[in-house]
Parts: sequence; C-alpha cells; structure tokens
Amino acid sequence: MLPADLFIKIGAESGINEFQIQKKIDNLKKKQEQLKAQIQNLEAAEKTQEKKRDTRRKILVGAYYFDNAIKDDNFNEIARLMDGCLTRQSDRELFDLSALESESINR
Repeated sequence: MLPADLFIKIGAESGINEFQIQKKIDNLKKKQEQLKAQIQNLEAAEKTQEKKRDTRRKILVGAYYFDNAIKDDNFNEIARLMDGCLTRQSDRELFDLSALESESINR
C-alpha cells in the first residue's frame, strides 16, 4: 500500500473525506504563512530596537567625551580628531571645520 493510499484509508476510517483533508492542509499552510510573517515582523522589530539601543550608546559615549573636552578646555583636540573622519559638510560645520577639497571642487 502506498503512503497516499494509507493516508486516504486512515482519513476514510476517521470519517474525513479527501476534500476535508485538502481543506485542513490548506488551512495549515495558511497558518504557516501567517506565522512566517509574524516571525519576520518580530525579527524586524528586534533589529530596529537594537539599532536604537546602539544609537543611544553612541550618543551617550559622544556626550561623555564632548563634556570632558569642554570641561578640560580641550575642544580643539576633539575637532582635530573629527577632522579626519567627517566627510559631510553639515557635520564638519558643527565643529567649525573647513570643507574638504573634493566638496570644494564639486561646488
């Protein structure tokens, strides 16, 4: 006896016809897709939350060093360090840094 024949026989013995079996299969597949979507949504929410936590950590670390630089009258040293890594003009302006050569040429 083939597995499909066995399944149909079991279904027939339990009072379930082929249509009902297919309907149950379809319902389970639908639930499976719904569960996959829920898992994807939760994973996306988890990634979003971790990104927010990471951003908050960066803000706090930056605030610590910024406050210490102001307190120790060492802001010029922070600006010098930032000069080597900031590429956006709007970011450079926050530290009173001059435009980068490549940006000057493009303007």
